[in-house]
Amino acid sequence: MILYDPLWRMMEKNKITMEDLQKKYGISDVIAKRLYSNLPISTRVIDKLCNIFKCNLRDIIEYVPDKKE
Repeated sequence: MILYDPLWRMMEKNKITMEDLQKKYGISDVIAKRLYSNLPISTRVIDKLCNIFKCNLRDIIEYVPDKKE
């Protein structure tokens, strides 16, 4: 499972809100909802977030293996 917990920490560290990402950087409402729900987003959006924060992929995304049933 992909989690965006590192993104929330990055945003807090840089004092950037989701509203800032939407208004200043053009992140759509749909993408914001997908991020909040830990749903897949495109590599284009990931690239945009890395450019905004001048960071690496691992600074905004975390992989956690699914629990086996």
